[in-house]
Amino acid sequence: MDEEVAGLAVRAALAPQMDVASRPVRVTLVRCLGLHWPRGQRRSSHVGSHPEIMWNYAHHDAMREIARRPYAYGTPCPAGSLHVIAFWCNAGEHRSVCAAELLSGWLTRRHKGHQVFHACRQLWGRRSCGGCRECDPNVFSARREDARARFAALMDTFGHAP
Repeated sequence: MDEEVAGLAVRAALAPQMDVASRPVRVTLVRCLGLHWPRGQRRSSHVGSHPEIMWNYAHHDAMREIARRPYAYGTPCPAGSLHVIAFWCNAGEHRSVCAAELLSGWLTRRHKGHQVFHACRQLWGRRSCGGCRECDPNVFSARREDARARFAALMDTFGHAP
């Protein structure tokens, strides 16, 4: 997908949730297509915030490159502007959901104000649980916390944490 077209699509998806028309919006697009489910393992029927999915993807070799793009979040934005980090894959149920939740955990640990919005949430349930209690990123799971710690370690290798 062309990044300019994707940026327009992101702005359109955010418009009902927040005021994107009256202030500058910087969009960082992060493709998650390099993440693949481990060979030989049955595909999960849960969304990407499930602890097992988060753990598998956080330990995937491609996660380092995916983590590198949003690191720019630490750079200052002009006052009053909005910085949107948009993760995308093909279906919006596993890879992009996982990457967004991992980044959210990292930002929360660093006391960075942010909001997670899953544009494809209305499509969850086509091939997944649709977001059951196990998939709730606010429910404690040691496996999910291990995935968040792994992602935080990747993010912190890019320099001093903002």
